[in-house]
Amino acid sequence: MTHFFEIPPSFVLRNDLLKAADDLGYRIDKGLNGAWHQRQSTTSRGSIYLAGAGSTGPWYLALENKAVVAEFNLEPAGNTKFGCTFYQFETLERLRAAIDRSYKLGASLPSAPLDAYRKAIEGKPQNTEVERLIVQRIGQAQFRTALLDYWDGRCCVTGIE
Repeated sequence: MTHFFEIPPSFVLRNDLLKAADDLGYRIDKGLNGAWHQRQSTTSRGSIYLAGAGSTGPWYLALENKAVVAEFNLEPAGNTKFGCTFYQFETLERLRAAIDRSYKLGASLPSAPLDAYRKAIEGKPQNTEVERLIVQRIGQAQFRTALLDYWDGRCCVTGIE
């Protein structure tokens, strides 16, 4: 299947893509690579790339993080010339849902929660029992958040929210 990308993206298309990225946690602008806007997050691993065929779609999301791609559960539309897997979306709402899912996966997949925990407890004293309990509680809260993000707010066994 041939995919057509608007190069350079029009003002309306660019604004729709960047607003979606900003709203969903990818606020660091890394520039334009052909038709693809590269964005990063301070809390979710890997870059995402956004493109479109026009202001009415379809829209495209490319993922750099291979662990996120492995868990994404969508049929890829292809690969970019810079090695990322990309997906096509017929509506802007579906693109936004996919960006949100990639953010949650990038923030919750192995080692991301551990890195966040280490950063959260950095410099905190752990000499007394009370101090160690505080550090433990921080870890429990971060682990719970990571699991909820990974399972998209649902029970991993029953699928209930």
